[in-house]
Amino acid sequence: MERNIAVPGDVLSDNIRASGSGTYIHEGKVCASVYGLVNKGERYISVIPLAGKYIPQASDRVIGIVTETAYSNWIVDINSPYEGLLHISQYPRRIETEDMSRYLKVGDCILTMVKDVDAGMKVELT
Repeated sequence: MERNIAVPGDVLSDNIRASGSGTYIHEGKVCASVYGLVNKGERYISVIPLAGKYIPQASDRVIGIVTETAYSNWIVDINSPYEGLLHISQYPRRIETEDMSRYLKVGDCILTMVKDVDAGMKVELT
């Protein structure tokens, strides 16, 4: 699969409804806002940045490191300016809050998925 590289200002599409992350609308056209790889889907076009910090989006798969156990949540470093929160209810089996550190310990590496990112950049994992 061949991917094109875009630089800020490159015109990517005439369909403004297709504007995704890493793009902006200018004079009725979708333009790249970052330097990166063009990602075209059936209904959208986005640009995946080639530099900078990772900005999480729903349904991204991420590898993270457990950094803390807080009441009913594990705090996970996902190599982003924003921490991920993995709620106890998202663990594959039912466990009690007092047993959380038996299942995931600080320093454990996990593969998880971004469930949701709210407007305040609270990142929920699943």
